[in-house]
Amino acid sequence: MRIGCYLDTGNKIDCVGCEACVQVCGKNAIRMLEDEEGFRYPATDGSKC
Repeated sequence: MRIGCYLDTGNKIDCVGCEACVQVCGKNAIRMLEDEEGFRYPATDGSKC
């Protein structure tokens, strides 16, 4: 979902780890983090938007 100038990456349950959001972000504001179980999920840095 798009919220303002950035993609909403807040729901990691819906994330499959494909990193498509990272690839389409023209501002390099999305990066993948790893949770305590080793699953990767996106995190958005809104200051880069």
